[in-house]
Amino acid sequence: MDEKHKNVLRRNRTNLVRDLNPSELYDGLLEKGVFTQDMIDEIKRSGTRRDQARQLVRDLATRGSQAFPLFLECLKETGQQSLAELLENGAPGVQPQPTAVVRPVVRPLPVSPPTDVNEEKKDDAPYDPKQTRNITPTPSPEMEYMRPNQQGRIRRDSVQNYKMDASPCGHCLIINNVEFDPKSYLSNRRGSNIDCDKLEQRFKALNFIVEVKLNLTQKQIKHALHTLSKKDHSQYDCCVVIMLSHGTEVSHSRFPGAVYGVDGQCISVQNITNYLNGQHCPSLQSKPKLFFIQACGGDEKDTGFEVSSDEAEPSPGGADDQTDAIPMSSSSDSLSMSDEVDAKASLPTPSDILVSYSTFPGYVSWRDPQSGSWYVETLDRILEENAAVHDLATMLTMVNNDVSQNSAKGLYKQMPGFPTLTVTTCEKETVHRLSCEMGVISVQTVLYGRADTVTCTEGYSPGGVQNTQCSLEGAVDVVKGWCDGKRICEINSAAFASDPCTDTFKYLQTTYTCLPKTHLIICEHSLANLQCGEEQVISVFSANYGRHDTTTCSHKRPYSQLQNTGCSLPTSNVAESCNGKNSCTIKAGNLVFGDPCRGTYKYLEVAYDCEYVATSQMEPV
Repeated sequence: MDEKHKNVLRRNRTNLVRDLNPSELYDGLLEKGVFTQDMIDEIKRSGTRRDQARQLVRDLATRGSQAFPLFLECLKETGQQSLAELLENGAPGVQPQPTAVVRPVVRPLPVSPPTDVNEEKKDDAPYDPKQTRNITPTPSPEMEYMRPNQQGRIRRDSVQNYKMDASPCGHCLIINNVEFDPKSYLSNRRGSNIDCDKLEQRFKALNFIVEVKLNLTQKQIKHALHTLSKKDHSQYDCCVVIMLSHGTEVSHSRFPGAVYGVDGQCISVQNITNYLNGQHCPSLQSKPKLFFIQACGGDEKDTGFEVSSDEAEPSPGGADDQTDAIPMSSSSDSLSMSDEVDAKASLPTPSDILVSYSTFPGYVSWRDPQSGSWYVETLDRILEENAAVHDLATMLTMVNNDVSQNSAKGLYKQMPGFPTLTVTTCEKETVHRLSCEMGVISVQTVLYGRADTVTCTEGYSPGGVQNTQCSLEGAVDVVKGWCDGKRICEINSAAFASDPCTDTFKYLQTTYTCLPKTHLIICEHSLANLQCGEEQVISVFSANYGRHDTTTCSHKRPYSQLQNTGCSLPTSNVAESCNGKNSCTIKAGNLVFGDPCRGTYKYLEVAYDCEYVATSQMEPV
């Protein structure tokens, strides 16, 4: 849908939710191809008339360029002429009351198991005060370009939203590593200051206290995080950490990757997040902690595979695009000379925490020295346009889609990792609820038991929380069976057949992502058929070849071929071959994608959506 039509829907959202009769529109929207039957069914399941109207407007904004005029036709055909005229005239609808600031909306992502960071405390090293500058936000945004489209509108309609009423919202720490010690063999990151300035102004406009630190060593990064964790966050509602640096791939239990200091020593993302967990920063318990990582997840360059000559060429990137990893050995010396990366070769391989990566683990992240990184440039724009309308998970999905359309040198692609959300429900609570505003649930990890002594302790005796080795085997398969592919899923402890530790107060903790509505899984050696409706084309959001659990594609397979659930190879091959087509067939196999784990029976997981093709009469005049 055109941005101008999305803006019309946003401005009139209150009127539409209040007055729209969705049930009268379903047949027409289905007949005209605006929605599929599955999408209509999901909207119907969203609840009351107002809930259905709200969901319909959200989904409508994700459809193709013809969706808006076809929606107007349906309104007129069903006697809802006044709403049609309101939208046609681009009227502002109900004007919101002005407020001093527009605050972001974040969804719950609760508790990561803590790891010991005590040994890191001894590394708290002083650093030059000149490396730091503090920016305290003024009562209202100062720069015109910083203002979201609906100033004063704050999205409040999700039952899972956090309270975001504090002013300021909270602290935002930006660590920007640009100039690296020559002994580190890491190149300087030209263009990173552009990213830093954009994010500094963006989070200032979102009413955060912004602190920027430049060119920190590993020890100084730890010191900055330790200092942030010791602040009193009780009067604030949120905390943000942004890392702009080179990165690499490291082993992990939950959050992959590591970030380099300017001395060439790295700190893992897992440890970065642990500084702000409930154990080490009590004043941030039950509050969202957001981490944005602009750095490579490794040194692989995502090239896709060759397409036939009649297929569209990739969109050209800038002539001087760089990445955040050390250049790989390549037959093309000219590419290695001009394309820099934010990762360096490595050995083989939460409470209320969200980590957003600029790229998938193992792959480089691209940066233009003149305009900054693809990821930050897109993140800044999406936050500006949507912070008052959409929740954070939805906006990061938008970032993912936009960044994946870029290419460097016409050869290399970048796909940001889908944001990971975590929900924790204490044993005494009845419902464990997962939800995706856009797309469907894809469960990643599940813990039913106890892994620490700080999560879900209120009202319990100390003796009931000491067993931190309590975990029900197979819990992930149970939750995946209940929730994968759904927009909303509710589950409780009764779904589990056994109690892993009878004398321990347990909790259920699920980490998941929200994938586009069409989500295919194709077993190895089988064919994947991606198909869209008439006048629609494929838009691939992500594709991954490997294995994440023991149950998918397991029929008549020995356990030895299923036990490696850490096998993963993100790939742009599917997008390169299928984007822009009405239908596409891909074979899931090692010849196409390579073999990320020998001896394991793998599957291809593809998330995509269907978009309308703009016709000549629909082009803006």
